[in-house]
Amino acid sequence: MKRILGILLAVLILAISLTGCGTIERYNYTKGLKDYVELCNLDEIKIDRESADYIKLNTNLMQNDLATYTQKVTEGKVAKGDISNIDYAGKVDGVAFTGGTAKDQTLEIGSGQFIEGFEDQLIGVKIGSTVDIKVTFPADYGDSTDLATGSKTMKLSGAKAVFTVTINYVERPYAEVNDEFAVAAGFKTADEYMADLEKRTDEQYVVNYVVENSTFEIPDDKEGNTYSYYKNYYTEMAKYYNMTFEDFLASNTLDENAFKKEVLGTEIILYACFDELGLKVPANIVDEKAEEYAKESGTTKEELIKQYTANYIECIYVEEQAVKTLVEKVLANSQTK
Repeated sequence: MKRILGILLAVLILAISLTGCGTIERYNYTKGLKDYVELCNLDEIKIDRESADYIKLNTNLMQNDLATYTQKVTEGKVAKGDISNIDYAGKVDGVAFTGGTAKDQTLEIGSGQFIEGFEDQLIGVKIGSTVDIKVTFPADYGDSTDLATGSKTMKLSGAKAVFTVTINYVERPYAEVNDEFAVAAGFKTADEYMADLEKRTDEQYVVNYVVENSTFEIPDDKEGNTYSYYKNYYTEMAKYYNMTFEDFLASNTLDENAFKKEVLGTEIILYACFDELGLKVPANIVDEKAEEYAKESGTTKEELIKQYTANYIECIYVEEQAVKTLVEKVLANSQTK
């Protein structure tokens, strides 16, 4: 069954070595970690599901989920932001041209993907209907040929065209949680989804609390692959916007030290929680988790391990178990409502 992931955990490549007693001794974030992290008192954390912070977090998670999945709409009128499925046939002076006709095309209304004015004229059109819209090609638009023979050159630059467009259907995010949405999201019923949402909200609420109320420093020798991964990721993203990595940091009012804490803080604290809670890594966990993830993604265990690496799979287990065990501990201490 597809699942909506609760907490997006950072990418960490671990160096590991096998030990006795059926466990794996971690290399990163184990020895000396308490010299860098001072956890809040885990016994004092409580979850109040009626608090403003909890309700806000729960609502945000739900809205993100609703926006992730779309439903096909065949009635009503086209609105800006709709993901439409259309057929169209364009003509200039009554002559169809190559590249001007297509079926089952996906177009986000308002994206500016098509010629100026094309999408605007579809707003308010009845879904399922066919309309003619008039547009003018840009002055720098390239030439085409007639669709019938392909031999006659047609100049489209600055030309007025008429497109006959059929709105087959549109796709929109779900407006509310119901059974239809739940099935789209990988659950059987809305109640099942709501139970999962509460679980994820509990997790995020507790993690947020621990991070905000604990202190930590970044060990110099523990920046390693995780920090490099994020720095490279945001460096490439910055290039896309013609920015340097330093420009990116400045635009977010960060310096590099602050950035390190942003990307490594939660990770380090969860590792500290893992140790504080007395958890261990089973020696066979990579095979077990790879088998589980492979079934969900429709691949094989071997292919999944090759793609993501055994170390990454183990990392996910470490952080998931820290969160799971911590929330169980908090719930046991909480007077939940």
